[in-house]
Amino acid sequence: MNQETLAFAYGAIGRWLSYLAIVTTLGAAGYLVFIKPALALEKGYRKTETSDRVTGIALIAALALLCSTGWQLYAQAYSVFGIDETVTWEHLRIVTLETTWGTGWLGQAAAAGFAVVLLALATVMRRKRAIFITVAAIAAAVTVPLTGHALSATSTPWLTVSVQAMHVVGVGLWIGTLFVVVATLRSVRGPLALAALKAFTPLAVAAVAIVAVSGSITAIIYLDSPSMLWTTLYGRTLLLKLTLFTAVGTLGAYNSRLLQKISNRNPLELKLTVGGELLIAGLALAVTAILVALALSHN
Repeated sequence: MNQETLAFAYGAIGRWLSYLAIVTTLGAAGYLVFIKPALALEKGYRKTETSDRVTGIALIAALALLCSTGWQLYAQAYSVFGIDETVTWEHLRIVTLETTWGTGWLGQAAAAGFAVVLLALATVMRRKRAIFITVAAIAAAVTVPLTGHALSATSTPWLTVSVQAMHVVGVGLWIGTLFVVVATLRSVRGPLALAALKAFTPLAVAAVAIVAVSGSITAIIYLDSPSMLWTTLYGRTLLLKLTLFTAVGTLGAYNSRLLQKISNRNPLELKLTVGGELLIAGLALAVTAILVALALSHN
């Protein structure tokens, strides 16, 4: 692997890790705001224990986001300076304080640190944890476009930043909430687990709509013509992303129909399809990270 390819890989990996962390944090907020109230009256639901587990997941995700933010700074400095020489503290300072990318990165780093503080508070201030987690997740999500090509790709950066932030929130409420539901209730069987997944269905439908609308607007902004979808590397990567998210949505729709036929058990078939949904979603986020890196490399 040559150094330019290595620099590209560093950047894409850093973004992928940050996407996973932000999506998980958004999922924790989605769980506490939308899923938890639906389960409150279910027999066997341990409200406090489950909420503690969700808060722990969100805190781990926020710490991972902080680490991935540091990784992205190194990756950017390596891309700018490290191909020809070793990255130094001076290189990091220049990238951070003397570039547009660095200005956006400072916003992301501040949001990541803010998220860690809020989520640490959420572990002890239980009555306010839903608010703390939601604020932390949104703060992290809205800063995602600040180090992408949203600020320089068009004459209306406020529009692209807003649309991409909405896209991140939609994916988080969809994929992130499903992950948190599965991780939180992994040892639960019977009606409670099914009730959680049924409560997730309307949220997933709304989130998919947000992802579809924001994704379509983004494609219109960045693609000069439909032919770019198959004539450029960026377009083909975008098609792969769309294909993967379509597969996730198809599995989700299948799961929703399967839930309507299940009364009081948790079948292996449902476990496999939900697991497949999360796996493909993780791949889709990886492709998204590559897509952003491709766009940046051509700006």
